[in-house]
Formats: sequence, structure tokens, C-alpha cells
Amino acid sequence: MPSPHSVELATAPDKQRRLDQRRQADRLVELAAALEPTDRTLIEAVYRDGRSIRDIAQLMRLPRRTVQGRVDGLIRRLNDPLYQFVATKGELLPRACRVVARRVICEGQSQREAARASRLTLHAVRKILTTTKGFAEMSAMYGRHLN
Repeated sequence: MPSPHSVELATAPDKQRRLDQRRQADRLVELAAALEPTDRTLIEAVYRDGRSIRDIAQLMRLPRRTVQGRVDGLIRRLNDPLYQFVATKGELLPRACRVVARRVICEGQSQREAARASRLTLHAVRKILTTTKGFAEMSAMYGRHLN
């Protein structure tokens, strides 16, 4: 017969795993603040409200695989270091860079759409994104030296 202590030991990793999952979910919801409202709502429904993909698909009247693919793509975007830089430290960028970076990196617009919306050339948008990547890399290097 197992001792009462073995039950506690068996559940401790489960508690830690659930705590880690909750932290990860909270982090994703926090990062989702920079997404378009429809995308943010989808992430919040899954990771804050605990709704299943099947329930969301039924509400949206879409195939479950379509909704799952959308969530997976959003999670990849939220975990991208460049997205995280723009979403959390975008204020470090010059205004023109910040606007274009948010449109392309956070909102998922194409470079061409961002160029039209910002009244810039496609070449200018590409240069801005290159500059943004440089800022992100420098921020990562600077952050490492502080630790």
C-alpha cells in the first residue's frame, strides 16, 4: 500500500506543470494585446477563458481545423522574438518604424498593405523592417549584458 507521502510526491509535478501552463497562457494573453482585435479575442478565448477549439469553431461556423490553424499561427507569431520586441518595447522605435512594425509584425499585414496604409514605398517599408530587426537584436544583446 502506498504511503500518503507518495501521493503528494506524485501530484507535485502535476501541480508544477499546471502552474507552468497557466503562466505560459497568461504570457500569451498579455502579448496578444498588440494583435488585431479579432486575433486577440481568439487567443483570449482559448488561453484566458479556456474555451475549446471545437466550441470556438462552432461559434464562428468554421471548420475546427481552420480555427486550430489560426490559433497555431498566432501562437507562432506571439512566440517570435521580433514580435515580442515590437509588442513590449516598440516605444523604443522611432514613430515611423513603430507604426510600420506594428502593422507588419504584430497585425500581420503584408509589407505592401503596410506601405499603402502608411503612404510609403515598399522599399521604405523594407528598410524600416530591417531597422526594426536591428533594434531588436541590439535590445537582445543589451539585455544579455545586464544579466
